[in-house]
Amino acid sequence: MDPVSQKTPLSTAIETALASFVTFNDFVELRFWFLFDPRCCVGSSDAVEFDGIVSLSTEKTFDVDLKKLASLVPGLRLCAEVTFQPDGSVITDDLKTPFESIESHLGSMAIKIYPRGNSRLGLDPYISAKINPTKISYGRNGFSDIHTLGQALPVAMSAFVRGCPDLAALVDVAGCQVMRVDSTSGVHCATVADVSALLKRVSHVQIGHVHAAGSTGTYAEREQKILAKSGDTVYVNPRSEHQRGAAYDKGGEAREELRRLTQELRRDPSNAALAARVEALSDPEYRAYCEKLLRLEARTMRRGLVGQLERLGITDWDGTAVDLIRCERQLADAGTNFVHSLWAHVWRPVLTALWGDASMSLANETELEQKITAYYEENAVGRARSMGTRRALTHLRSIIDRGWAASKKSPPASQATWYRTIGELVDAGISLAALQSCDGTAESRLAAGVVVSLRSVLEVQAVSSAPSWFKPADLSRWLDDQDLMGVPHRHRRAVGDGLVECVGTDDDLCGPVDNRPDTDAEIFAFLDRSAGHGLSSHAGVFPPEVDWDLIVVQSDVADLRVPAVPRHPQLRLV
Repeated sequence: MDPVSQKTPLSTAIETALASFVTFNDFVELRFWFLFDPRCCVGSSDAVEFDGIVSLSTEKTFDVDLKKLASLVPGLRLCAEVTFQPDGSVITDDLKTPFESIESHLGSMAIKIYPRGNSRLGLDPYISAKINPTKISYGRNGFSDIHTLGQALPVAMSAFVRGCPDLAALVDVAGCQVMRVDSTSGVHCATVADVSALLKRVSHVQIGHVHAAGSTGTYAEREQKILAKSGDTVYVNPRSEHQRGAAYDKGGEAREELRRLTQELRRDPSNAALAARVEALSDPEYRAYCEKLLRLEARTMRRGLVGQLERLGITDWDGTAVDLIRCERQLADAGTNFVHSLWAHVWRPVLTALWGDASMSLANETELEQKITAYYEENAVGRARSMGTRRALTHLRSIIDRGWAASKKSPPASQATWYRTIGELVDAGISLAALQSCDGTAESRLAAGVVVSLRSVLEVQAVSSAPSWFKPADLSRWLDDQDLMGVPHRHRRAVGDGLVECVGTDDDLCGPVDNRPDTDAEIFAFLDRSAGHGLSSHAGVFPPEVDWDLIVVQSDVADLRVPAVPRHPQLRLV
C-alpha cells in the first residue's frame, strides 16, 4: 500500500507561514506617455510607401525631437555619438538620454526618455521612471508601512511630478502605465551567521511544482534552477518576463548604500536631502536590524501582473496605475491582499522546498533512519513498510554519497521510482533544499546537516510586525497638491490617493492640445498638406488607377487611416 498523502496538512502549514509575512511595496516602474506637442514633436518616421500610397503606422503616430525638448526642459541631460573632424569641428549624432537620477525628497528616481518610443511594437514616445516609494518617503527601506499600491503608486506619481515638473507638463501623468511592481518581505534571523546559512541553502533549491506533501507518483520539477550571483544575492528565474525573485543579505546592502551616500555627501555637503538619508541610514538600531535580515523580494513584471490578476478573477485591467488601484481595492473587498499575493506567488514553491522537520539533519544517519522507519510504519502497511523503508534509505544513501545531480541522472531504480521516493522523503520531513545541497562531498553533507532549518525560522522569525526603530511617516504630504500649482491642472488632480472618477473631458488643458484632424474633410486636408513634408510624391493625392482589391488584401501594409491621440478624461479625487 502506498504511503498516505499528507498534502492538505502541509499545504495548510505552508500557507499559514506565508500569511505570517508582512509585505510592503519597495519599487515601481512607470511609463509616462508623451502628449503631442508641436513645439517638440514631429511626425512619425515610420512612414512607408506601397503602390504609390503613403502608409502610416496605425499605432505609432509621432516622435520627440530631443533638441527641441531640451529647449523646453531646462537641465535635460543628453548624450550622443561624437565624431571629431580633421578641421577640429565636432559632429554629434544619435542623440539620446541616459538613465538619470533625479532627487525627490528623501530618495531619488531614475528616468529615461525614449524619444522614438518603440517602432517595432508601435509605441509612441514615453518616459520610463523607476521609483522606490519607500526610500522616497523614509530615506531607507528596511521596513515600510506602504503595504498597498493605493499608497505606493500615488507616491511614485507625485514624486515624478514634483521632481520633473517640466517633463510632467508634457506627458500624460494620469494615464501612466505600470510596468513593474516589487513586493518585499524577509526573515529576521537570530544571528548574522544564520543569514548566510539560509542564503546558501536557498541557492541550492530547484524550483518546480513541489506538492506540499510530495504525494507519490506526482512529484515533478521543471529544472528551473535558482542562480546565485553577485556573491550575496540569489536570483530566482532572473530572465523571466513574468515574475522574478531575489534573496540577499540586507546588512551588506545597507552598509554599501551608507558608504556610497556618505561619499556623495562629502562632495555636496549642502544637500539637505542627502544629509537626511545618511542620517536615517546611520541609525544604530536600523543597522543592527539589517545585519540579521534576509531579504526576500518578488519582482513582478507587466505580464506577471496580468497573470496574477487573471488568477484572482480580474480580466479588465487597462494597464494604467489608476485602474490597478481600482483592481486592488476590488480584491481587498473580497479579502485578498494583492501585494502580498504577488510576493507569495514567487516564494511559495521556494519555501515549500525549504520546508522540513526542524529536527531532521543529514549529518545524523541514525536519527534519519529512525524517523524514516517511523514514517513508513505510520503511513504504510504490510510489506510496503519494509520495502518502502529500504528503498528510501537506498536513495538517501545515493544522494549523500554521489550528490543530488549524479543520483538524479542515474538513480538507483527507475526515474518514476526516483520521483516517488523523493516525494516520500519530503513527506517524512527532509527538506528538498537539504537533499539538493548535497554534491557528494563531505563538506556539502555537513553543510546540509548543520544549516539552520528554515521551518524553525519561519515559525518564529518571519517579518510579521514593524521593528521598534520604525516610525510611520505622514504620507498625506504626498497627497497634498498645494505645491503642484506650477504643473497642468490635470496632473495635480491625478496624484491623489488613487480613488478617482471621470468628470468630463480634458478641455481646459494648460499645455498644448493635439490639433490633428478628426473629420474626413480635415483628413483630406492633412494628406494634401503632407506633400510639403516630403512623405512622397503622391502625398494627399490618390493615384488615377488603384487596384482596390489588392489594397484590401494587403490592408495591413496600405493603411490610409490617420490615427489621432486619444484624450484622456480629466480625473479628480473623490
